[in-house]
Amino acid sequence: MSDCVQVNLRITTNSNQGGRKYMEDTYAIALQRLNPLDKESPISLAYFGIFDGHGGKEAAEFARQNLCQHILEQDDFWSENSNDKQILSAIRKGFLSCHNDMWNHVEKWTKTSSGLTSTSGCTASVVFVRGNKLYIGHVGDSSIVIGEGGTLYKCWKANRITRDHKPEDPLELKRIRESGGNVLCKAGVHRVVWNRQKSVTSSNYYRNEHVKTTYEYEQIPFLAISRALGDLWSLNKHTNLYSVSPEPELTVIEIDPNKHRCLILASDGLWNMITPEVAVEIVRNCDVKTEQMILNSEDDDDRPFRNPSHELVQKALVSWKERMLRADNITCITVMLDPPGPPFSECILNKKKQISSSAYSLCTDGTIEVDQTSPMITGETPRRPKRVG
Repeated sequence: MSDCVQVNLRITTNSNQGGRKYMEDTYAIALQRLNPLDKESPISLAYFGIFDGHGGKEAAEFARQNLCQHILEQDDFWSENSNDKQILSAIRKGFLSCHNDMWNHVEKWTKTSSGLTSTSGCTASVVFVRGNKLYIGHVGDSSIVIGEGGTLYKCWKANRITRDHKPEDPLELKRIRESGGNVLCKAGVHRVVWNRQKSVTSSNYYRNEHVKTTYEYEQIPFLAISRALGDLWSLNKHTNLYSVSPEPELTVIEIDPNKHRCLILASDGLWNMITPEVAVEIVRNCDVKTEQMILNSEDDDDRPFRNPSHELVQKALVSWKERMLRADNITCITVMLDPPGPPFSECILNKKKQISSSAYSLCTDGTIEVDQTSPMITGETPRRPKRVG
């Protein structure tokens, strides 16, 4: 495996609280260089994560701060000649380790309104870029999409590389029931059931020498996803299994620089409003506009760009409003996967210089001829060089 990432990465993020009272989404980005003391040193490892919290922000914040480290602490991640199976195993172990570590902190988290232990949990969708591969771990419904296409000026294909973990999914429903849990439908939404402690009553017996405690429970249709980190309430004490499982689905993808164009990681506040196909097209159009802005800039030191993550979040907010719904929290990370070599902006500047030198030729009488075969952007009016004489 190569010691450094085999593609150029351009990373943008954007978040919006939407119409919700609290912001429970968060994200994490980490880059490791071959020489940590040299900011120009090649990147050896990149990490991206989206965490959509529920029942409070604590679990999402804990995962943001700790999940990556739990994964990197696994020997399989760094063993010599690490293969894909070992790296994915390390990601799995890191997810479970992070989840179990929450037991050491949950008592410090905000309790429920009735004074019970926190019900906080979160989705977790993470990507490691290492060498020429993407290693993905995922629980919940914060989807990851990869954009595929040949060139910037042809439509890209969207490929969803994660599966939403929903209680109504036959495989998930089977697992939940085998764990000792259940699923009920409330207002048309399938939810994992919480066997919530309803009340505690005490009665004296044996001449008041002992106290007998009786626990009563009620079945609450509670959570609309079937896998997450946290949600410690879902542990079945009889089976020692979680109905809301922290077990991640794992994927590895070999990056093809001539095919793979972008990664989009986002919470369901975005995906509930935008299809993967529309999202990938928005990202592509942002790169088209970025190229046009750089080509038309008077100053070559100026590197304007359109933030695709911002565009995606704004599009989702408009869609929430058009449907007259209260917008959910929205968080997005967009990672452009550029071929090895000069950065994207430098490639455009080189293209700009080629256009300036080859698209026009100056005739002896001072008129300008346009080379119709030059790689100009269709519909753009190029600036003419200064007239001589």
